[in-house]
Amino acid sequence: MSNNNVKIQEIPEAFQNGYLVNLRVRKWGATAKADESALGEDFPKEIYKAVQDLLDVKGRELLDGLGFIKGQANRIIHDNSIYFPIPGFRFLKENSEGTRLNRVNERIGEYKRQYFNAADEFVNQFETLKDNYAKEYPKHYNSDNYPTEVQLKNIFKFEFQIFEFKGPGEALKKISPDVYNSQMLEIKNNIREMGDYVLKVVANELVERMSVLQGQCNDGKINSATLNSISDLISRFDDLYGDFVDQKKIKEYIGDMKEYLDGTDANMLRSSEGFRSMVADKAKEIGQGIQNIPAIKGKLKRSFDF
Repeated sequence: MSNNNVKIQEIPEAFQNGYLVNLRVRKWGATAKADESALGEDFPKEIYKAVQDLLDVKGRELLDGLGFIKGQANRIIHDNSIYFPIPGFRFLKENSEGTRLNRVNERIGEYKRQYFNAADEFVNQFETLKDNYAKEYPKHYNSDNYPTEVQLKNIFKFEFQIFEFKGPGEALKKISPDVYNSQMLEIKNNIREMGDYVLKVVANELVERMSVLQGQCNDGKINSATLNSISDLISRFDDLYGDFVDQKKIKEYIGDMKEYLDGTDANMLRSSEGFRSMVADKAKEIGQGIQNIPAIKGKLKRSFDF
């Protein structure tokens, strides 16, 4: 069957220039199954699975440091990307200057160096940490529970993967209409799920912040962190989220709040009761308005009485 009449449909512009990114970080868990014979006869084995730590406090602190670096790397990725409906992956849309991916990749590279430096430090202290544990908990020390130094080094992983995300293009003209339609449906479903998720994130963050802002304006107790968090949300919307939210009212509310808070700091709100009242009214209008948008209902974590 000829497929010359297959029409290549374009996916939304927001998805024309983007990447799927995936961060995989692994470290030694430093735990082992506990010796259940030491836990007493009344220990219900059918409902409890006992785990034994293999490091003392100092050793745990070193491993926690590795976990902190992983958390910082994940934060950089999340701040510059949105949810993607494949577990473990995020969608990173390149900005108009073409700098976002390079910036993220550079920061992740820094964290990768930090991670392996910390891992090397841990490995170098490993024998000492084992000796300390054996001295402090001699009855619970078992050398068989520990990896060798070579095995330990191989456990630590820090891998950042980048895949260019492309929608249907000229190559799909070479396949059958049935396969093409199937691929298009999958892509559209992914895009729809991404859009729904971003809408839910933005709506929840905005409603919660408006509730807090209204309360602080009414009480006269303005917190700078609240204003900073709202400004941060507005910046992320302008820089990243806005392209994925097909909801005009949300964009209008973001614009309104941006106009009200442009150049505003906590001291300005504290010193002017009239201005506080105006901002409180606007926060109430936005919070109530978002909760009443049909596309938002059912997507909010909780409702607020404005």
